[in-house]
Amino acid sequence: MNPRQTPGLAGQSYLTDFITNQLVSEYGAERVRRGGLRIYTTLDAKIQTDATHAILGTLDRKGDPAGSVVSIDPKTGQIRAMAIAEKGKRIAYDLPVNGQRQSGSTFKMFVLTHAIERGINPYSTRYLSAPLIGPDNWRVHTFENTYSGRIPLTEATLLSDNTVYARLTLDLGPQPIAGLAHRMGIQSTLKPVPSIVLGVNAVSPLDLATAYATLADGGVAHDPTILTKVVFPDGHTERASQPKGRKIVDPKVAAAVTKVLEANVRSGTGTAAALAGRPVAGKTGTTDSFADAWFAGWVPQLMTVTWVGYPTGEKPMRGVHGIPGVTGGTLPAEIWHTFMTGALQGQPVEQFATPGAPPYLRWCGRYQFARTWRDARKHNRCTHKHKKHEKKGKTTTQQKTTTAKATTAPTTAFTIPTTTSRPPTTTKKKPPPPPPSPTTTTTTTTPTTTTTPGEP
Repeated sequence: MNPRQTPGLAGQSYLTDFITNQLVSEYGAERVRRGGLRIYTTLDAKIQTDATHAILGTLDRKGDPAGSVVSIDPKTGQIRAMAIAEKGKRIAYDLPVNGQRQSGSTFKMFVLTHAIERGINPYSTRYLSAPLIGPDNWRVHTFENTYSGRIPLTEATLLSDNTVYARLTLDLGPQPIAGLAHRMGIQSTLKPVPSIVLGVNAVSPLDLATAYATLADGGVAHDPTILTKVVFPDGHTERASQPKGRKIVDPKVAAAVTKVLEANVRSGTGTAAALAGRPVAGKTGTTDSFADAWFAGWVPQLMTVTWVGYPTGEKPMRGVHGIPGVTGGTLPAEIWHTFMTGALQGQPVEQFATPGAPPYLRWCGRYQFARTWRDARKHNRCTHKHKKHEKKGKTTTQQKTTTAKATTAPTTAFTIPTTTSRPPTTTKKKPPPPPPSPTTTTTTTTPTTTTTPGEP
């Protein structure tokens, strides 16, 4: 590839490996090895440039962490932008695809989705916000050590309350939550442990974007793709396959989750991502010790995940730009806002789908109001009518004040020359080793533009 002739791709050689992997999966290793292919991708050159500019325009000081942006058309799974950048450094390692980082509170989306699938009404169902001692001495507290008593799940989501979501996860069980996350698009191994809700399992930015895109498309999952067509050396053209979407989540459930996360951008932890005049839904995530920070958000026509952290290791982000600890609602949400403002310029304002509310059932969870595992009910069912809790004891509450149709986009074309080195033969993702030294060279021709991780 020739990055000087590829708008938005200068210094982003990591894309070559991902494109080659998809080529091998689509056309076979032998045909790819022969080289001479002219490749057209789903990447939008302008949006790719917007992604890099949004990262470096925000993380613009020496010593700042890196940032990554992955943006997907939720209607098709086509990748519109996939970037990683760090001021003053060139990153060849494909962190957006292969990087495995704890996802923090972005994983609460899967718990909320499964809860609504089970018939739990997030507006009327209350859970206890208070320190929890769970099984095996699992201790959970909130990010700011403030508690709100018995609150609706909607309020707990806007507060990103770890203790409420820990109780809910114990009631639902971590195994079905892990299964749902896999079906929605997470490819990495997920340990089905109660702390799954706090994002202790590592995921890649591409995986998280793919899973959230399932929600953005009304519950329909699409495999992420970066290829549109390939022109072979003899001149004939083959279009890349476009797998059909798979219905994973009921559209009414997806709409209900979207409505809660839309409120999160209006008045919860994600206010820094809000776009003037457009509906936005999203969830923040921050891992233990401020080592990784995320924002996963979408409008109807575009789903984007932003990540901020140090590529070489889990280094706490304290004092970056004067922020005591970088959370998902700070720099990641700011990058998301900047990127989406540019990417959506000139695009129509679309509204989220409103297919109606899913059916809700009365819910009584074992850990719903338990302070320790010893207080839990014997069963996850309502065996008698509960007295109405008109009067509640005094609790300390802290109000946070901070925070279609598939679109057609230009594609970017590449040419892979003949090479004697054998390309990868699989696209399955594995936990990555340390960034390797490059062992092959690929060139490009002129493109054709057609404890308690979890937080706020």
